[in-house]
Amino acid sequence: MGACLSCGSHREVAPAPEAPHRAGHSVFGKDTEDVHAVYEFGKFLGRGRFGSTRLVTNTATGEQLACKSIAKHKLLKEQELMQEIQIMQHLAGHPNVVQLRSVHEDAASVHLVMELCRGGELADVILQRKQQFAESEAAAIMRTIAEAVAHCHASSVVHRDIKPENFLLLNSSEPAALQLADFGLSAFVSEGQRLSDVVGSDYYMAPEVHARSYGREADMWSCGVILYLLLSVSLPFIGATQQEVKEAVREGEYELERGVWKDVSEHAKDCVRRMLHVDPAQRATAQEVLSHPWLQGMARQQSADCWVTV
Repeated sequence: MGACLSCGSHREVAPAPEAPHRAGHSVFGKDTEDVHAVYEFGKFLGRGRFGSTRLVTNTATGEQLACKSIAKHKLLKEQELMQEIQIMQHLAGHPNVVQLRSVHEDAASVHLVMELCRGGELADVILQRKQQFAESEAAAIMRTIAEAVAHCHASSVVHRDIKPENFLLLNSSEPAALQLADFGLSAFVSEGQRLSDVVGSDYYMAPEVHARSYGREADMWSCGVILYLLLSVSLPFIGATQQEVKEAVREGEYELERGVWKDVSEHAKDCVRRMLHVDPAQRATAQEVLSHPWLQGMARQQSADCWVTV
């Protein structure tokens, strides 16, 4: 939806493709329907690899929602789409995860109708702001992100593409009112299970993903990259080429002392370090991040400020 903090070296690597499905073929093995009889399609909200997301209005109730339409002729593996739907249904009910309302199929596309987030992407907010967030703001945003990821992990789901573009704001006035979206690369994973396919976005990809042996800890590395970005308006691992970005990630070295970091508290820096630990076994979990003294302290400070304001 506009801004991109993952472009240039952005990459999403999928397994070897199967033959695409022809239009008219039923993905779900049942009769197709006319989705335009149920929803009026409005403006485009975003475009992806396999389709687009548009604003839709329920013609019966007037409710506005977001509809992700996946073109069948671009769909390479039915099971990947089925898994995305299953994961969204599995995660339903959490306030920080985009809610899937319904699924429809017509002759040309599969349509996922979801709750509408009117505030755009967190990426847009970061790029428009052009300066680092105050620690209280960064902590509030990170708390919401960690809550969403903790719910995924407690539900045996690894997202695999945590980045600012995939966190949507419920409204434009509250940057911390976020919902996690886009589960197209997500997977079910059991405790201790290791995955091997290299998927995600280069700037946010954990080193063990490149090594083709990773679990849910990879999501926490991505969260650490986001926190680094919020506190400094710069990415920790950069390079002129995709390969240079990979090498920077593998080395795991980043700046926390010079420039804007001189004004960042040690508690905040420690939270970054815990998430950007190269060894996934030593990396903080989502629950550990939520219990971190920095987040806890910022939460108490915000509560006190609200009490004084009242």
